[in-house]
Amino acid sequence: MNQFINVLYEHIYAFEVKLQLWELQLKESNCIHFPILRSHQPYDVSCYAEFISDLKDQFNTRFADMDKHRKYFSYFAAVFDVEICDAPENLQMELIELQSSSELRSRFRDVPLLEFYQHYITPQRFPSL
Repeated sequence: MNQFINVLYEHIYAFEVKLQLWELQLKESNCIHFPILRSHQPYDVSCYAEFISDLKDQFNTRFADMDKHRKYFSYFAAVFDVEICDAPENLQMELIELQSSSELRSRFRDVPLLEFYQHYITPQRFPSL
């Protein structure tokens, strides 16, 4: 798919937030995001809220490791905004070099993220990144 993990995580996170919203709304018999279900009201939709709750719990369990690493995913998406002191120690020197390069800063703005890492963040220059 040629996507970074941070993009995949964003999709997972967005879906988890939707699950939270749907659960809350279904508990209140609000079917605004479920037009077919809404067309059959009045109808007890609490069973659907329970299903959504179970699904939400499964997502939380399956993607718990991703939540632990969420801040690291953002390093790749916004590498020029990373606070050096907050970065892992093994990346700090390379991040300083990267953030100090006006050429790389310009490339980061001008090319897609995947292309930036494929063509400009070389293992020779940035072995840890």
